[in-house]
Amino acid sequence: MEVTNMKNIKRIGSLVLAFALMLSFTMSAFAAPSPTVNVKASKVMVNGKSIDISKLKITKTKVTVDPATVDPSLKNMAIAYAVDVSLDGVDFDEVSITFAIPSIQKDENVKVLHLQKDDKWEVLTPDSVEDQEVTVTFKSLSPVLFLVDKK
Repeated sequence: MEVTNMKNIKRIGSLVLAFALMLSFTMSAFAAPSPTVNVKASKVMVNGKSIDISKLKITKTKVTVDPATVDPSLKNMAIAYAVDVSLDGVDFDEVSITFAIPSIQKDENVKVLHLQKDDKWEVLTPDSVEDQEVTVTFKSLSPVLFLVDKK
């Protein structure tokens, strides 16, 4: 009698596992969305001359810092965007980039933190802040953090 019960338990277990396998084939995969960068460039000027925007690369970065540790005057600001900026195959003394940033409004208080080659953060004031556009001039490119007032 115990052998019969064991056989029934095995059959029921097999049936449950087969049902679970069948159910798993009918479910959709839920993958996390790929990271996107909401920051794009609309204009690039190298040493005062406009260049092909496709040479500029903007990627999402995980580099971050507490703005107040860089400069105490930034204590009421928060990081809105963190991107890594590079310019392929172009030597420059100065590059001015107009970033298209959807959430930035005209005359909004925006500061830019730029990670320099010596691993020290530089605080930059944008050349201009317009609706959805921030223009900043750099001497070098690397991770860039856009700061806005905390709300």
